[in-house]
Amino acid sequence: DGLHADVSLTVSDGTVRIESSYEGIESETITLSGGTVAVTAADDAVNGSGGSPLVTISSGDITLNSGGDSLDSNGSLYVSGGTITVFGPENSGNGMLDCDGVAEITGGTLLGAGASGMNQNFGGSSTQCSILTDLSVRQSAGTTVTVTDSSGAEVASYTPEKDFQCVIISAPELTVGETYTI
Repeated sequence: DGLHADVSLTVSDGTVRIESSYEGIESETITLSGGTVAVTAADDAVNGSGGSPLVTISSGDITLNSGGDSLDSNGSLYVSGGTITVFGPENSGNGMLDCDGVAEITGGTLLGAGASGMNQNFGGSSTQCSILTDLSVRQSAGTTVTVTDSSGAEVASYTPEKDFQCVIISAPELTVGETYTI
């Protein structure tokens, strides 16, 4: 593990760079509330595991590059802020989000691309919109993903570093009833 705690792990400031690990950040309770976090993991990038797992992200600049699940909570996942970029798994047996409990987003920006097959979207308790879509054709690393609204204005854009066939996007600019093009 890049960072491991049995009970609770918090990053609130500074810079955390995990360039190589099996599990990137692992603990029963994980709180990311500031700073810059970059994780490269052969398996899960962020893994809430143990008794009553909880992953909470409220702020920070977070980049996750995983071979397994990118954001994994064997309990609940709450996102209320921050900028999260996910270069998810290329293996369809894993997902960008893998949550056994509540998966809720109420703020922040999440841009992710990875394999299709096992992905989850945020749940109905979320107050911020999110889009999860499987693409009909696998896309190559370096293919830019752009989201525009019905007037053609750009809402989000990013360039995945790995091959992908699924995209997840959540941003404050997304609104219910609007039409978006990816």
